[in-house]
Amino acid sequence: FWDILEQPPGSYPEIEKQYFGTHVSLTTDIAGDYLIKLTVSDGYSVVSDTVTVSFYYENVAPSVETISAVYAIQDQTVPLDGSGSYDPNGDVMTYQWFFVSKPKGSNAVIDDPLAEVTSFYVDVPGIYAVSLAVSDGELEGKPYNPFYVKAFSLLGAHTKLLVNEDIEPQLLPYKERFVVDKTLTDDEVAKEYVLGRYTIEAVGKDVTISNISATDHLNLIKPYFRGWSENEIVVVKKGESLTFELVSPPTNGKLTDLSFSFAWSLNGVGDFSMQERFSAGYDFTSR
Repeated sequence: FWDILEQPPGSYPEIEKQYFGTHVSLTTDIAGDYLIKLTVSDGYSVVSDTVTVSFYYENVAPSVETISAVYAIQDQTVPLDGSGSYDPNGDVMTYQWFFVSKPKGSNAVIDDPLAEVTSFYVDVPGIYAVSLAVSDGELEGKPYNPFYVKAFSLLGAHTKLLVNEDIEPQLLPYKERFVVDKTLTDDEVAKEYVLGRYTIEAVGKDVTISNISATDHLNLIKPYFRGWSENEIVVVKKGESLTFELVSPPTNGKLTDLSFSFAWSLNGVGDFSMQERFSAGYDFTSR
């Protein structure tokens, strides 16, 4: 039997397998000394011994998390999000965004370099490298690599992805997840539900779309694209655009997990980067 005889004021420690464990773990919440007693019996005699276990506070640098590299277009605003960063000790953190490098001729500035979430305006095409330093007041954490933004010229070859009737292109890659509940309506049950509508535009070069996939991970229904088909190779000619929809049959009141994805390239089939990808996921329910 393991017992805690003494502990720091205000502490609520716990011993795992307190009554039966030959090897146990002590979980503490406050630095200091803990006096632990072990009592052992074979049914005839009882022996005990004590040991003092000391825990000391060690400050650890914050862990910095930012988003992955993105493609943008000149004149877009790029968000910078450091909200995934955390401090292992639970300390209050401060933030400092800064450019590691900018394209020649750029006068870009970070809107609020001390904010957890901020942004900057892409004024010229090229590669922007942005980093984030997070401090707990004593130690500072930085990401292993900067956050890269490749900005395409308005006049150069690039791909535009538009949502619904929006005229502002999306940053790439496009990766979003939605919750859609169509059970809270008095309308008749639809034969199909359009979950999303997008337009892809080829600027300066043909865009080749491949790796098209629509999946229900729970195998309840069969989602599909309208505008092209799975495993099809689609070419959007230079200067043209193509609108497509993400469609699902009704789920009969069941919640399902849908995903729609594809990749594209300005250089032919299969020659796509990690940023030239589309992924939309849905937690979807309908009558």
